[in-house]
Amino acid sequence: GGGAFASTLIGCAVGSNAAGRSGGGVYTPPLTSCLVENNVAGTSGGGAYTPVSVSNCVVRGNRAAVAGGGIYQGVAYDTLIQSNRVTGATGDGGGFYGNAVSHRLVRCTVEANETVRNGGGVYYAVLSNCVVRANVASGASGAGGGVYAGGPTYIVSCCHVLDNVAVYR
Repeated sequence: GGGAFASTLIGCAVGSNAAGRSGGGVYTPPLTSCLVENNVAGTSGGGAYTPVSVSNCVVRGNRAAVAGGGIYQGVAYDTLIQSNRVTGATGDGGGFYGNAVSHRLVRCTVEANETVRNGGGVYYAVLSNCVVRANVASGASGAGGGVYAGGPTYIVSCCHVLDNVAVYR
């Protein structure tokens, strides 16, 4: 983690950090009431990489080359995930990248995130009571501008998914 590694963070600001690999801002800690902003990861988790949980935070303006511009895996509650990007040509999950049904977003707003490939806002996660708005999957094969989730186990319930764009499908 460019900013913090394996610590519990409460009421912190984590900004303008970089990691050569994962966790531009933070790597694995739970986050509560934090601002995670303008961090960069060489591979995954521009803002946060595999946090146990993210609660009542703002995660914005972060970048990753491969996956999870804002958050890579974990569970987020009552969090704003905004204006994050995955910059690599084969990257997924501009705002949030998950790959298991245990990766969840609850009462979150996911907006204005971007990736080249799949899941401009969210890639493979369970969503409940979220707003997913104005996200983009911009590449020629980009799918799921707002949410990309294959199969019946990735449930999106009681959410507003609007004004998202996928160049391909």
